[in-house]
Amino acid sequence: MNHDLSHHAASGRPLPWIKYNPAEWNGRCANLSNAELGLYYRVLALLWASPTLTLPLDVIRLKLRIKTGTEEDELLSGLVGLVLDTRDGQVCIDFLFAAFDEAVARSRKAEAGGRAKAAKRSAN
Repeated sequence: MNHDLSHHAASGRPLPWIKYNPAEWNGRCANLSNAELGLYYRVLALLWASPTLTLPLDVIRLKLRIKTGTEEDELLSGLVGLVLDTRDGQVCIDFLFAAFDEAVARSRKAEAGGRAKAAKRSAN
C-alpha cells in the first residue's frame, strides 16, 4: 500500500496526535516487559515524528541515547521483528501507516468542511 506522507513531510512536523486503540496496543504488546513496553513507546513516538514514519536502527539508538552493547540496546534489538517492523532497512511500526492515513483523511475532511462553511457564510 502506498501511503501519502506528503502532508507529514511538507509541514516539517508530525501530526499532533496519534490514534490510540487499547485493544490493539494490548494485543500487540501483551507479552512485553515493562522495560520493553517503555522502549517500544519511545520508538513509536520517534517514528511518528519522522517525516517517513521510518528510521534506521542506528538513528533510533542515537536519538534515544542508547549505547551499543548495553541492556537497552539488547532490548531494542529484541523488539525488532517482535513488535517493530522493518522495511528497506528502516525500522517502522506497520500500524502507524494506517493511523497516519486515517489522521490525514480526518484532517482533510475537517478542512473541506471548514471551507464549505466559510463559502456558505460569504455567499449570504
